[in-house]
Parts: sequence; C-alpha cells; structure tokens
Amino acid sequence: MTEENTTQNMPFDLYKSETLERFQDNLVECATYNMTQESHQMSLIIRGLLEQSPNLQTDQPELYQKYWELYWQFCWIALNYFSDERVIAMFQKHYLVSADIPFIDIWDKVKFISLNHILIEDRNRFKESIIKALRKNQEVLTKETVTKDGKENPGTVGHWIMDSTIELGLKSVEAVKLAEYLVNSTNTKSLSKESRDRIRKLIDLIEHLKIPSDTLEGYEPIIAIDDDRSVGAIRAGVWEQYDDSLKKIRQSIADTMDSLNLGPASGSVTPAKAKEPIQRRTATQTLKKEPAVLPDITLKEVKHLQTKDLINIYTQNKEEQTAIYEEE
Repeated sequence: MTEENTTQNMPFDLYKSETLERFQDNLVECATYNMTQESHQMSLIIRGLLEQSPNLQTDQPELYQKYWELYWQFCWIALNYFSDERVIAMFQKHYLVSADIPFIDIWDKVKFISLNHILIEDRNRFKESIIKALRKNQEVLTKETVTKDGKENPGTVGHWIMDSTIELGLKSVEAVKLAEYLVNSTNTKSLSKESRDRIRKLIDLIEHLKIPSDTLEGYEPIIAIDDDRSVGAIRAGVWEQYDDSLKKIRQSIADTMDSLNLGPASGSVTPAKAKEPIQRRTATQTLKKEPAVLPDITLKEVKHLQTKDLINIYTQNKEEQTAIYEEE
C-alpha cells in the first residue's frame, strides 16, 4: 500500500492543515494547564505519525519541520517523563522550541525533576550538566551576531552564554547587573526587543541553574514557617507572609491532622530553625514522584502502531496510560 493511499484513510492526515491546527490547539491547552501526561501522549502520537509518513519531509519540508517543532514542544511540557540523559540532550539540541511555548517555565520543570535526586550533590551535578549542555547548544537564538575578540560569531545559544559569562562571571549575579548587561553590553545594546527577550529568558534560566541546592535561594522545596508570631513560607530564599485566610486554612489542616493523630504539618519549622543549615536527606527518605509508569512502548514499536492504536492513545486521556520511547 502506498503512502498516498494510507494517508487518505487516516483521520490524522499530516498533509492536511486541519491536522496541524488541531495539534497546535492541543499544545496550547496542554501548556495552559501543564498537562504533562497528555503532552507525553501527544508527542508519541506525532512521532508515530511522522514515522508513518516518510515522504512528508520531501513533499512539504516546512510542514514537516512544524510537526517536529510541535513534537519537541510537547516533550518539553512532559519533561518529567524523561531520563536525566534525555533531558540534558534536549537542552543541548532542542532548547529553542521551549522558549516559544506559552505559559511554561522551563526552570519550574527542571526544579521538579531535580527533586528526584535525594542527595544535594546530585541535584547540583544535574543542574551543572544542563549548563554545560546549553554552552554546547548551536541553535541560533538571535539573528544578531556575537562579537568576541573582533570576530563575529553566529547568535547561537552557546555563544550568548559565552558572552554573558564573560560579562557577568560564573557565579550568580544581582538582577541589576543582569539588566545592565541586557541593555549596555557591547553585544546587547543594539538588539531587537524580541532578541533581548530571548536572551533574558535564557540567562534567567542559567542564573537559576547556577545557584547551589544547598542554599536557601537554591533549595527546591518550599520551607513552611508557622509559629505564634508569623505564618508563611520561604520560597527560593524569599520570605512570603501568609494572610489571615491562609492562616485559617493552615489551622484547619493542622486540626484535621491532630484529630487523625498524624502530628504537625510536614515541613513546618520555626523562624529560628529556618536559619540553620539545610539538612541533607538520608537514603531512607524518599520523594513522591509522578504516578507509576505503565508498560513501556519503545520507538521501534511506535513505528508499527496502526492508526487505530494511535487513536486509542489519543482518546484515553483520562486513563493513567503513559509511554516511554527510546531515542534513536
């Protein structure tokens, strides 16, 4: 059976503009509500359909590229489904599409994934690996070039990180210095607003990644503070005061836990204790993860899925069905 006959019988015909629009609408919905499981399913569907349409790249290369961009955007939303190695590879080769996803903060995704590492040292290594991957990234971030030692270099992700490192240093910097760099630096002062916004988003991510997890600013979980004088939380090293309504909610939760003999709310500490060094988790302390992954579907199996199988994956959003595939 030829590809032409196959696609005519497929409800997801990649050659039709309605199919692309449908997937684009799905992306906005998934991004708006941070639907990680559905995004993972959608990435699997698009990958499978592309494998079943081998002539699309030759027939309509621009359309083919748009589908691949959608594929990677769905992958970014579902970032927590992937191994550390795959996440790092995505930062090295496919960071650019993440910058164009509405409502999604990639740092929040990284912060969530880092919680899978119990040891602080492992979290720091994970974040450092992402920085190294971004330095190697050769995707063109801006049409403007980056000048170094009198030589103009393409405005790639890696070159902009190199430039910001020269100007700002290796350690985290104050917001004022970052703003000055974005406006007054030799390479940034003539940037368009779009280019400056892209660089700001990239450097903001780098600055977050620079902060060690064994500091209050870099500690990923939220530290609750609850005593007679104050009720609030330390989030990324910043104190957030709870208003009266939140105090009542917290008291209600505490009363419920007391009635069930569960003790005080988890993570609640006094202001004095909050100033103490953060204690490293022991090997016996575990972290809650996403729901258990169901039987895997590899990329090789995806290539041979029938259309009806893809439709089943697409329509079973309410079930805890997930799929992990291996990258070629």
